[in-house]
Amino acid sequence: MIRHSRSVSRLALVVLAGLVAVLSGCSSGVKNKVELAKIEKTFDMTLQSYKGGQFLLDGAVLSQADLGSHFRYLNEQGELPKRVLLAPGEKKGIQASQVKTMAYLELKYGVQTYYYTDGVLRKIAAVKGKGVKFLRDNQYKGPPLPDHSQDGSAKGTSEFPTGN
Repeated sequence: MIRHSRSVSRLALVVLAGLVAVLSGCSSGVKNKVELAKIEKTFDMTLQSYKGGQFLLDGAVLSQADLGSHFRYLNEQGELPKRVLLAPGEKKGIQASQVKTMAYLELKYGVQTYYYTDGVLRKIAAVKGKGVKFLRDNQYKGPPLPDHSQDGSAKGTSEFPTGN
């Protein structure tokens, strides 16, 4: 029988515990990426957040105004998506100005907008009130529900959200 000193056994135990801790910390990010990949497949369009409040769409960097123009074009062509997901970028998280832009698209074009952050899918519910647009986000766990609205377009204003 092989005998080890207690210090070697304790050292091996500490190393093993550290390795388990490191591997468990790394796996949480992978899990979120796998979940996001599954969720993205259920949406008509997926945007990624980019630095400076910009968006990444199919490899192209779009400003808020460019994204609004792109949706206007899609609306004119009759190819407007029903559900749009805003996913965090590789280096940047989702910014408040980007969520406001998504709310604007929901009011203007009647699309359903969602964003994914911290492992949670959230539905953006933009509500137009007495001359003021309110933004309320609801936590939504699970895949998005299918669209059951009668009319896919909603009439909105031509104002762009200013963040006030």
